[in-house]
Amino acid sequence: MKKAGLLMNIAMGVSLSFILSFVGTLHGGHFTVGGWLKSFAISLAISIVISFVVPVKKVCDDACKKVGASEKTLKHKVVSALVSDLIYTPIITIIMVAIMVGGAQKAMEARSTSPDNKTQTIELSVDDQDTPPAKEMRGPQKPNMANAIISSLILCLIVAFFVILIIEPIYFRHIIVKAMQS
Repeated sequence: MKKAGLLMNIAMGVSLSFILSFVGTLHGGHFTVGGWLKSFAISLAISIVISFVVPVKKVCDDACKKVGASEKTLKHKVVSALVSDLIYTPIITIIMVAIMVGGAQKAMEARSTSPDNKTQTIELSVDDQDTPPAKEMRGPQKPNMANAIISSLILCLIVAFFVILIIEPIYFRHIIVKAMQS
């Protein structure tokens, strides 16, 4: 049964990493297959470490007992999904956003110091008499780490909750059935 628990953690980690890296990369606004694959690989490594460090099943079962959720009930599934979500998602999301925003900031700094970076001047008015001073623009602003983490965390917590709620019972049935057959 210990092998079944490990397989369950790995299956959930792969699924969550796959979906959250996809959602996070899309949410960032610059989806590329390479960026998604990098995000997936890092997220998967994080989720596997979490699986080995945190006894997720035990923590979920303890939380369900504290709220009086009997096994095989909707309340048990919801509490279990919520606890799993709160174990995996914040850690994965914060690390992934920090990596991606840090990379974006470095890329923007590198681009701003390159000789090809040109300052654009735009006119804000077409009337020559009331023309305000021209405004300089240097492309997009640096991403704000706190805003990126908060918006990504909210989105990923919601997505992960429903993913866990839906796929955990499916994996559980398949893995437990195979464990009992062997």
